[in-house]
Amino acid sequence: MSAEPRRIRCGACGLEGHNRGTATVANCPAYNNPDEVSRRNKKIEAAKIKARDAKEDLKDFESRKTARDAASERRHQEMQRLLALEQQDREENRRNAENELKRRKKAAERAERRARK
Repeated sequence: MSAEPRRIRCGACGLEGHNRGTATVANCPAYNNPDEVSRRNKKIEAAKIKARDAKEDLKDFESRKTARDAASERRHQEMQRLLALEQQDREENRRNAENELKRRKKAAERAERRARK
């Protein structure tokens, strides 16, 4: 079973050997037909619009990325600030506990001295 090669046929002129995408003035009699010219111009314009939209989308993405990076940096700085505050609180609690132990020890020593008198 052998497959016949597929014949390419132009959608504009109906001739074999080329299609609308590969048509040129030399191989397609309908190339300069006003409908075909209009069709190609619309296709070119659509491609330009698509490229412009893609460029705008990229700019939007970059600006959102910059905003996300800035927000991420602010969150990081806030976390660092909170960690520093937490460290200060732990240090203050440690000092308060040490001072309370010293105070209780002195109070016990005073009570012991009074008891001896």
